[in-house]
Amino acid sequence: MTTASFRPRQRGGATLYPWVALRAEATRRAGAYLETCRAQGQPDADGVWLHASAVAEIRRRCPLKPTIQPGGVLAQAGRLARALGRWAAAGLPVVSVEVARAREAVCAVCPHRRPGLMVRCSLCGCGRAKLLLGTERCPDDPPRW
Repeated sequence: MTTASFRPRQRGGATLYPWVALRAEATRRAGAYLETCRAQGQPDADGVWLHASAVAEIRRRCPLKPTIQPGGVLAQAGRLARALGRWAAAGLPVVSVEVARAREAVCAVCPHRRPGLMVRCSLCGCGRAKLLLGTERCPDDPPRW
């Protein structure tokens, strides 16, 4: 599917949103978001589409989940120090290369990933340091790795 197919489109004077684009929001929303989207969707040859009014109502009923704010450099340093403390207390376990690559692949497509000069997780603020630590897990709920 091309990027253009993820954009809303006009049909009969109504704005329609594609199901696949809304599905990407599911990890950030509370409640029965996906189930509600499926129930409101209208399938056609190009996939499932939802009216803008239905999308607005679903988003109202299923608000964004609260996220941990990465904070400034000091807050990030504190989280890193706690992670390193857990790691040291557990005997410095390091994951295998395969596990680290799998974790990196998951993070690369995560909606919480903040691209830029310094790629960071918008939930915990880490870069790639936690990928190798055997004591750490993804901060998303439920964890992605």
